[in-house]
Amino acid sequence: MILLTILIILILFCIYRSIQPKYIYSTNDHSPSIISKRDYYIYKSTYDINIINNSDNTRSILHYSRNNNKKAIFWIPGYCDYYYHYHIGDLFIQNGYDIFAISLRRCADANTTNNLYNYSNNFNEYLEDINKQLRYIKSKYKYDKIILHGFSNGGLISTYYMHMMPNSFDGLILHS
Repeated sequence: MILLTILIILILFCIYRSIQPKYIYSTNDHSPSIISKRDYYIYKSTYDINIINNSDNTRSILHYSRNNNKKAIFWIPGYCDYYYHYHIGDLFIQNGYDIFAISLRRCADANTTNNLYNYSNNFNEYLEDINKQLRYIKSKYKYDKIILHGFSNGGLISTYYMHMMPNSFDGLILHS
């Protein structure tokens, strides 16, 4: 039994060692470079936030960076994910879009209890989070267009949102 456990640990270690590091494209020519945790927090500190508390003791957090553009991207990250795609946000900003990225209730930095982390059995509560943050954006800023952007599981949430609220956004981008 001990030999089997050691063998499993060795196999898992070899698999772990073979996984490539995650790259964030932060150079002008988009060649991969690894961003340190310190640099990530410096990058993140350039974004403003808006926190909305919900009646069920959850909250959603909107991270955003503005360059006074006429168009905006509303980013919904994937499952067990958060907005760390600052390099993509920079490209949107450089191409005439401001960027808004939501942390839905119980996800990423919006999780206040560590209970049911990233879990929802009802996407309608996510609709509430998106609606509240979208109202915040529309009340504070005047955009000609706001495009919903769903990454990974955020694409599923975005598709559901557009089905339920078809006239809320001016377009939809999905990617994984």
